Amino acid sequence: MAFSDDAVRLLRENLQSAYSKVSAIAVALLAWTLPYKAAEYLGVANPWHRWLAVLCFYCVVGISTLVVFLYKSLHQAYEDLGPAIPTQKALAELAAKFIGFEKKEMKDDCLMKADGASISVNDVVLFAHTSRVTKIEHTSSTPSVPSGVSDSLVVTAEPRNEGGMRISSEVLKSTSTLCLWSINFTPELAKGSSVGFRYRMATAKGSFATSLAEMKRRGLSEEHYSHQISFPTALFHVKVTFDAEVTPTNIAFDVWSGRGGLRHMNEYCRIHQEEYFKTGLDQDGRLYGALTIPYPVYGLRYVITWRPKS
Repeated sequence: MAFSDDAVRLLRENLQSAYSKVSAIAVALLAWTLPYKAAEYLGVANPWHRWLAVLCFYCVVGISTLVVFLYKSLHQAYEDLGPAIPTQKALAELAAKFIGFEKKEMKDDCLMKADGASISVNDVVLFAHTSRVTKIEHTSSTPSVPSGVSDSLVVTAEPRNEGGMRISSEVLKSTSTLCLWSINFTPELAKGSSVGFRYRMATAKGSFATSLAEMKRRGLSEEHYSHQISFPTALFHVKVTFDAEVTPTNIAFDVWSGRGGLRHMNEYCRIHQEEYFKTGLDQDGRLYGALTIPYPVYGLRYVITWRPKS
């Protein structure tokens, strides 16, 4: 009786599979001899004590196998899902519960003017993970201003009444480059509730360099607008639109640890790979650069950079 090639191949594969399974079972069944003989060699006279050593051996091997299996499974899941969203979402949610609240959405729309001043409108949706939230302090800043400028950095929040809650702002300290202020809630924000508020930031004239000569005087290789993630945030959007009289070049993005321009490579690569940065023309024909990032990293500064045309 002749067998076809497919039948022979199938028989061979089944035998190989059977051999491996039988071998694994045989090894598992015979593995007790090593710890049993080792206990005997070490002078354990009582047979029950030897079998206890065998049991301990199987427990150690079983736990080690489980640990290796879990490690490989998690490692494979991490590679399949990628390091971006799952990890940072978990970190953001953990930080939000620890701090007590999070920004479900944060939008920062900035208009860059021809005189080097800027106006930004910020819309925030805040969610409370704890009770008795009466105020949230913010620090707003601008990179630099030329010497002799006495105007202060101005931050104002729109007063609102939502569901019986009054939302107001208070400026604690203000200079030409920095403003410390707070959003106040009356009555206090309750656990599990969310509220939306808007604030505006206006920088003084000349806060941003408008020419290559001015950049050279300030020791800059490029001009930039940035926003630091000071609270856990689920979705962050920052957009810089340039006035019609402004003609920037090399509009790009960056991510810094602090204010010194030290690039955070992991987050920079995530933005690049996921194509979170966009440039183009708005409906009024003005140039813009925009970042839209799910779960930005708490503490990092997200930056849009450019160079004046002349």
